[in-house]
Amino acid sequence: MHLSFQPIQTTHLPFIHGWFHAPHIQRWYSGQKAWSIKEIEEKYLPSRLEKKRIQAYLITIDERPIGYIQSYLIKDYPWDEMDLSSLPERLAGIDFYIGEKNYLQKGHGTRALIQFLSQFIDPYYEGSIVDPRQDNLTAIRCYQKAGFSPCQVVLCQREPLQLMKRIRE
Repeated sequence: MHLSFQPIQTTHLPFIHGWFHAPHIQRWYSGQKAWSIKEIEEKYLPSRLEKKRIQAYLITIDERPIGYIQSYLIKDYPWDEMDLSSLPERLAGIDFYIGEKNYLQKGHGTRALIQFLSQFIDPYYEGSIVDPRQDNLTAIRCYQKAGFSPCQVVLCQREPLQLMKRIRE
């Protein structure tokens, strides 16, 4: 199975729209909201992501779209609740999910994350940060398998998020 990353294009937005309505994505990523295709376009059009300095990709296996991953310079998106003073300055923030239900619980998320870190993060950043909800144990285990370790808990819209770090040696 060949895993690869395709830079987000307008033709990919229907996949994101569909995934945002999947129960596992609504629970952990997109919120309990009925996203319209227009709202997806407003958030994920490649030109908008580029202006926000977000690098976004479709995750594919054998050219079949299975998920989404994005990265950005964490200092471009500071949170008051985050204390990153003891961490390197050049950190990437990463958000991702496997959208296709048939690809869940099979190691594809861990594999995609490790490959993404190797290709797009490690050559350019000193480390990376992820922020799964504290009760999303599946995501936390995936991040741990990819080398992330817990560093602090922050509240975001009254939800505790587990900040996790992975610092390049």
